[in-house]
Amino acid sequence: MSKLNELDKSILELEEQIVILKSNNEILSKITALKSSLDLCLVQTTKNNEELSDLVVNIKSELENFSSEIKDLKQINENFINDLVSSNKKLIRELEEAILSKLDRLSSEIQNALRTEVNQLEKSVKLEISERFIQLNDNQKFLFKEQETNTKQLFELNSKSIKNLIYILLAISALSLFARLI
Repeated sequence: MSKLNELDKSILELEEQIVILKSNNEILSKITALKSSLDLCLVQTTKNNEELSDLVVNIKSELENFSSEIKDLKQINENFINDLVSSNKKLIRELEEAILSKLDRLSSEIQNALRTEVNQLEKSVKLEISERFIQLNDNQKFLFKEQETNTKQLFELNSKSIKNLIYILLAISALSLFARLI
């Protein structure tokens, strides 16, 4: 019985070890599956790293190309801007010359127009003054004639009055002489 017990015990231990081995087999198969997945991930990561490296190289190459193109465009833009500036300066000079020429011409035309206006105004003023002098002269002649007429009339009136006065004085003298004589 002791051997039987030992045998039972050994069987039990073997059964326990079988359970543990089964459990270990399951864990081992899960580890194997995980290892396969990790290997697959490693392969995929390596592939992705290579593709990323290629992409980085391509991006660097493109960046260098873009940088070169940007430099070229910058130079082209600077040349274009310089051309525009010189063209604008030339255009501004031409415009200034044209404006100055037109200003000179207009100034000359304005001066001529002003001279013409001044001459016409001067003639008009001279004519007006001349007409006014003629009117003044005519008015003076009229006033002189009127004064002469008035003076003649007054002289004639005074003459008659003086004659009458002389007659009256003579009459008074004669009367007074006559009155003395009487």
